[in-house]
Amino acid sequence: MVISDVTQQLVDSDFYVRSLGLRQLKGITRPVEVFAVDRPRYAGARLDAERYRRAGLVGRDQSTERLLTAWGTVRATETAPGATFLVVGEAGIGKTRLVAEVRDGVAASGGEVLGAGCLPYYSNVALWPIAQMLERSVGIVGTESNRLGALLDHLEGLSMDLPTTVPFLAPLLGMTDTPGYPVPELDPSAFLDETLNRLVDWVASLAATRPHLLIIEDLHWADPSTLGMLGRLAARRAPRLLTIVTTRDDTMVLWRDAAEVVELGRLDDESSSTLVDKLVAEQDLSPELRASIVDRADGIPLFIEELTRSCLEAEGGEEPLPLRLQELLMGRLKAPGLDLRIAQVAATVGPTFEASTVAAVVGDGPRVTDQLARLAEEGIIEPGDHGTDTYRFRHALLRDAAYETQVLEARSQTHAKVADTIAELGGAAALVAQHLDLAGEHDRAVAQYLVAAQVEQGRGAHTEATRLLSRALELMERLAESDGRDLSELTARMLRGLSVSSTQGYAAPDVQADHRRAEFLATRLGTRPEVLPSLIAIWAYWLVSGDLATARGLIERLNEMVRMPEYSWFAPEV
Repeated sequence: MVISDVTQQLVDSDFYVRSLGLRQLKGITRPVEVFAVDRPRYAGARLDAERYRRAGLVGRDQSTERLLTAWGTVRATETAPGATFLVVGEAGIGKTRLVAEVRDGVAASGGEVLGAGCLPYYSNVALWPIAQMLERSVGIVGTESNRLGALLDHLEGLSMDLPTTVPFLAPLLGMTDTPGYPVPELDPSAFLDETLNRLVDWVASLAATRPHLLIIEDLHWADPSTLGMLGRLAARRAPRLLTIVTTRDDTMVLWRDAAEVVELGRLDDESSSTLVDKLVAEQDLSPELRASIVDRADGIPLFIEELTRSCLEAEGGEEPLPLRLQELLMGRLKAPGLDLRIAQVAATVGPTFEASTVAAVVGDGPRVTDQLARLAEEGIIEPGDHGTDTYRFRHALLRDAAYETQVLEARSQTHAKVADTIAELGGAAALVAQHLDLAGEHDRAVAQYLVAAQVEQGRGAHTEATRLLSRALELMERLAESDGRDLSELTARMLRGLSVSSTQGYAAPDVQADHRRAEFLATRLGTRPEVLPSLIAIWAYWLVSGDLATARGLIERLNEMVRMPEYSWFAPEV
């Protein structure tokens, strides 16, 4: 397959290509450089690969050597334990660029690459990035047909035991019915624990067939269950597996001691100058401007790249350099022909977004299609996985720049439209809740947070559920007093008490505080039928906790209620 230079810019992050030189094509006045497409790249690559291949990786020789040496060890021995690395550094420092360099080296040596990225809006959806990775590996992205059959074939190819694996991995792919593979009768917490174990087994089985590099990006946005799964994987040290995880902050990584840490600092002036020279190549840029770029960028590779690009694109280099990276990135969004509103909506949807979602919010599909192509040409976004209409911002800071150009009122309205669109498309309740939260629609957000929390509890993901419920309770403080509000809080308190007691035990102070508040709310709501199940749960808590006087008082109240004709149906429970 042969493609033009324009198409090459759009797909270079997803395919290895090689130049076939300039050609004069019929109907096109300028010479066109054409490229042959050799093979796919790692689907999770998030950088404009052609640009960075041209500039090269600067100032990271020791880090690159360290990671490639680890890969050489993993690849050369079948029994030696694997290794896990944490690549840590601030935004724009080059974490993904370093990983891309290692990824290309692994691919060139015949290794397999498996990867996933964490996203901020999914930080309370258990195992979301791992589920996306599993879906890609099984080969069922964008299809609803024969998903179970594809999973079975995939697991059989890895010689995994189907009866003990399928019931735990199928739900991650949205499959609730697995004929022939019954779901074991386990409580949600035990089910999640087994799911994490089966996922670790799955990754280890992949590595057993062929050396693998596993890349997990942006761990600072990971959900607790994904963090837990990666911790188990690091402890397992499966042979023939090299795991590289990028994060801005490793303080929340409880298994940090099981990994080797690669800390990326800012480039020194010499390395910064070298990067500028490589980016400029044969183009004209004065020594004064080059020095100014190095001084202004303060060693941040992304800032160096964007400043250099800005100088090269400015006619005669007369425009003053932006003082801040944010100012520079915002200038990129004002390029001729770009519709800033499309970029704003895309940024509101998230760092990764589907074109169909943006089109539904904007209400003009053809214009969105045209503008997304232009944004890709400008290097602001890039296509996501093949076979989908997914795009991603080339860097989180580009997404932030587009997002923050909106005035607050317009941003809130956009979040509300995005929430409605995602809900109509059957998206995750946690995602809908966060958009409603950011839209300022607190009442609707609370309802979705409660739904999302119950979904996570059903998976045994009590840490995620606790975070969702805590946010719901924070929002309830802003709602006007009413019976409906009290019922929502009662529900949230009971649910959070369950999740916290599952992780910290019945005696945890937070569990006691939630039950005290729930008892107060149940009293304030009087004899409404909705409080009956909660009263029994509160009674059980105080009984188990040894507060017999409080438990007795609740039973007396329940007995009084069921003596009323309208509540007599609940007498057997009492």
